[in-house]
Amino acid sequence: MGILINILLIKENKKKIIYALLTLGLLFFYRKFAQVYFFTNSYQRDSVSSIFDMQRNFKIIIWSGKMIFRDYFVAIYRSFINIGKINVFEWAIALLISYGVFNLLKSFDFHLNSKKLKKVAMVTFCGFIFSFGIFVFSTYMPTLFGFENRNLGAVRLFLTTSAICFLLYFLGQTKVKKNGIALVFSISSLVLMISNLGVKNSWIYANDFNNNIFKTIKVELDNNKIDKGVICVDFDIYNEIENNNNFILREPVFFNNWENKELSFRNGINPENIIIYNWERRKNGDYQVFIRKNKVTLKKLNSL
Repeated sequence: MGILINILLIKENKKKIIYALLTLGLLFFYRKFAQVYFFTNSYQRDSVSSIFDMQRNFKIIIWSGKMIFRDYFVAIYRSFINIGKINVFEWAIALLISYGVFNLLKSFDFHLNSKKLKKVAMVTFCGFIFSFGIFVFSTYMPTLFGFENRNLGAVRLFLTTSAICFLLYFLGQTKVKKNGIALVFSISSLVLMISNLGVKNSWIYANDFNNNIFKTIKVELDNNKIDKGVICVDFDIYNEIENNNNFILREPVFFNNWENKELSFRNGINPENIIIYNWERRKNGDYQVFIRKNKVTLKKLNSL
């Protein structure tokens, strides 16, 4: 998406063509050759053939609509449930940004800058539409939840910029006073800051949650003098994600098999001798560690 924006900003057609060819050429070289060479584990998520999958394209439209018109508001609501977890420093940042927005807009000349606002709004709206191309040409799906939301950078940037510019443009055409417009945007920025801080704190909580799970496993292994084997840990992951209010957007808790080595090493477990799986991903191994609140039990799987 950034490539397209840069092409639009370049004035001379010849330079546009040169820039496009060089950039796309380097991108192709990296994806097909350099990426495989430099990274031990690399995954090709691009899939040009998926553009012809109409059923999948329809699903992308449905998921995108759900994400924009429902999930963003769910995130804001859940962030306000956890508003008590925002510390004094974070409150100070949020209030300062909100105050800065108010001061900026109360002196902003909406009529003088109306054409610029409209132009930026149109360009960023086009960018917002084109940013969904990542889902059409790859195996990704648009979602705010879990680790998959990492590919929403362009969508968030262009959606936010487009919405702000359109609102400023239309409000500037009305008889609403500057202070009124500034107050609305100031409050909106405060709400969004609280939402962002809530999500940030949820990611920190998820990290601590994962570490605590593996620390608990470490204690059980040490108590039972187990230094080798396959461990399946059951901490009722679906119930945690669904009912634990500390998780706002289903932040990543230990689930996928590739996550176990880092978490094991970080918490003093030898990942070469002890291999840990989530119970929902694998139910056959040497031992099961059963975790429910303060209750922890370790059982041999062949005795179940």
